Amino acid sequence: MTSQKEKNNIVVYETPQGKVKLSPEIIRKYLVNGNGRVTDQEVMMFLHLCYYQKLNPFLREAYLIKYGDEPATIVTGKETFTKRAASIPDCNGWIAGVVVLKDGKIVYRPGSLVLKDEKLVGGWAEVYRKSWSHPIRIEVSYEEYEGKKKDGTPNRQWKRMPGTMIRKVALVQALREAFPNEFGGLYSPEEMAQAGVDMEGLPQAEVKVEEDIEEQNGKCTTKQIALFHKILSELEELGIDAQKRKELIKQEYKVESIKELSKEQMSIVIDELIKMRDNLREGKGEVKNEIEEVLIEEDPPEEEVVISTSDNIEVEGDRPTKGQLAALQALKEKVGKDKYREVMDELGIANEAELTYETAGKLIMALQS
Repeated sequence: MTSQKEKNNIVVYETPQGKVKLSPEIIRKYLVNGNGRVTDQEVMMFLHLCYYQKLNPFLREAYLIKYGDEPATIVTGKETFTKRAASIPDCNGWIAGVVVLKDGKIVYRPGSLVLKDEKLVGGWAEVYRKSWSHPIRIEVSYEEYEGKKKDGTPNRQWKRMPGTMIRKVALVQALREAFPNEFGGLYSPEEMAQAGVDMEGLPQAEVKVEEDIEEQNGKCTTKQIALFHKILSELEELGIDAQKRKELIKQEYKVESIKELSKEQMSIVIDELIKMRDNLREGKGEVKNEIEEVLIEEDPPEEEVVISTSDNIEVEGDRPTKGQLAALQALKEKVGKDKYREVMDELGIANEAELTYETAGKLIMALQS
């Protein structure tokens, strides 16, 4: 079972593709490939590698792979090496190819073309730095890196495009040697083929876990924020000052932005706004700010609803306004029907049908006290 400390141990860092939030819990839940159970050490190695090399595993720039009880393997995505190299100011390009045996002679050829009468024996690559007078050159053996299945035959990728695979091995090794700070600790799937890594078996689609990351972080989620603004907009149509309502909520929870509310706090706020909206809608008419302020305490038994009425309410004869009736309905639900009846008796109000504008105002004040 994952500890709460691990769940909250989120690392946040910037990458060229944007901000990344990563934790051991998120890694275990979304970013482990294979059928094995990763250890804490393997998870932390992956987290630190992504952090220090600024990799975005959600965009498949890095994979944590575990098969059975074998040690976990960490590899980069298909284009991670070349994309990163292209963005290095000191990089002045590269060239890579295959090494073939033809008519008893070794031939170095750029690209990955291998003819039927030739034997593929290796790959080569040269990487150029602007600050260096000579390139880094790497040559690798095909036999040393050929990816094989359990029966000893080449796996699908190495059988179908062996020249491409061995060329890539040579290139990533040359890039790593030429730019150790940018590529230190990074290995491509092609290099790790003999460890059982098959790129075709790895997922390529982007990982969507924004909502879960927010939940791990304890903050309100984007869905909650969207719902909050939707309900606030509906309240504004019913006559509530949306901006003032938002400011009151921020003051109550001592935050500078609604986004700083926790998931639990936002749930409370949304529930209260929904209740307010529904009660106002039961009035079946426009409310002209009769309800100005609602303060909700965190402890339910001590919840207090403070409702004040404005001075410039349009009064139809001596009847209570629709806003007053909506406020009374909210207070009835808050204090309970028995308490509501008791206060009405104390004020000498026989039933709600006898309410006037004046007695409704008194009843609201009495229920608040």
